[in-house]
Amino acid sequence: MIKIALVSHSPYLTGAEKMLFQLALILKGTQTYMPVIFIPAGNPPEAMMKVCRENAIELAEYPAGGWYIWSDAQSLDRFSTQILESTAALEALYLQYGIDLVVANTMTQIAPALAARRLSLPVCLWVHGILDSYLIPQGDMTLRLLLDRYLMSLSDQIVCCSEWTASYYRPIAAKPVRIITNWVKAPEAVEPVSAKNAFVCLNTFDENKGVATLLEAADILARKGYRFSLRLYGAGGEESRLRACVQEKKLEDIVQFFERTNDVDAVYRSCTCLVQPSYIESFGLTMVEAMANGRPVISARNGGSEIIVQDGETGWLVRKKDAGELAQRMAEMMDTPGLAKRMGMAGRRRYEALFSPEKAGREFVALFDAMAGEPAKAASRTDILLEDTWDWIFTHFRNDAYSAGRMPLSKRVERKLRHILSGLKNRIFKAR
Repeated sequence: MIKIALVSHSPYLTGAEKMLFQLALILKGTQTYMPVIFIPAGNPPEAMMKVCRENAIELAEYPAGGWYIWSDAQSLDRFSTQILESTAALEALYLQYGIDLVVANTMTQIAPALAARRLSLPVCLWVHGILDSYLIPQGDMTLRLLLDRYLMSLSDQIVCCSEWTASYYRPIAAKPVRIITNWVKAPEAVEPVSAKNAFVCLNTFDENKGVATLLEAADILARKGYRFSLRLYGAGGEESRLRACVQEKKLEDIVQFFERTNDVDAVYRSCTCLVQPSYIESFGLTMVEAMANGRPVISARNGGSEIIVQDGETGWLVRKKDAGELAQRMAEMMDTPGLAKRMGMAGRRRYEALFSPEKAGREFVALFDAMAGEPAKAASRTDILLEDTWDWIFTHFRNDAYSAGRMPLSKRVERKLRHILSGLKNRIFKAR
């Protein structure tokens, strides 16, 4: 058996972490691969631990460093220390568990891939989106770009969840980017639409998720006399503001709030249609979940939705932040008998063709077969220089004569690069 480390950046069971668990299920069903899920220690990972235990999937905890997407010139000293400590811990764990191949989940941490390269293990970087690039303040985007490139240079294979995500990273990847779309497990049975005028939205309560726009659309429909329900499942920093909006618009009889749920199939069985008003989605797993359950989707044009939803066939695509157009499509769904059923069944067929675990499983197993059949790929001279540069910076930044903030980060990095290029620090990366 070939043991694969599936290294999560988070202990929770949402989004990218849910996909990592789904990949573990696929691998467990093969006769070749044995998955081990690695999660950061220090947080209560009850949901992930529960599903791993129920499905007999091995789970390990590792001391994770900070996410590099938060780093800047002032924090690089602390970040360097964390990444080296986390890398050393993961090296030991890879050896302890007999790992043969590593999947680093999301572009947030360097240590999982760096530890693998130091042990000459092949690395697959699984990129789930670019959302953090838009949401997280960056004082120095040059640093973020350098670290993105560094992580990609450490990886033997780069897999993106959608063409939209891949098109963003191809110009900076310096190596081929493969697309394997995300997927969801099919429900045991697809029940016909029976609920009338029942809309649901499963989203984090953050500003970019567009729930405020959805409430505006609900207000428009209520003032026109439509009778319907809207159930919101999620949590987040905007929840109190959203609840206040519901009270202000007197929508308490229409809008209900619920906590996040892992029983999403039950949510879709009880609804007429999913509404996804998010302003940006690299993929959009809830849309695929709804389609797997035979439910239509009304979504903003947010990137991921445009490769999932067929406008006018499996649902509708509307302009983001346009409450009027969103309300119009919700009204059309309520006004047209049989439309939700017809669009929902078309969505189910599209799910089966493009977003099933069987399709993704074949593609991932073929990829891992190729990776396991040969040693980690030799890096180009550019890759080696980039790896060596950052390895040296991570190791020696604390001893830099230039204290943080005395000169811009880009100048410090440029000076270090000049030293390396001139031969003063001409070291070979440890794995070479």
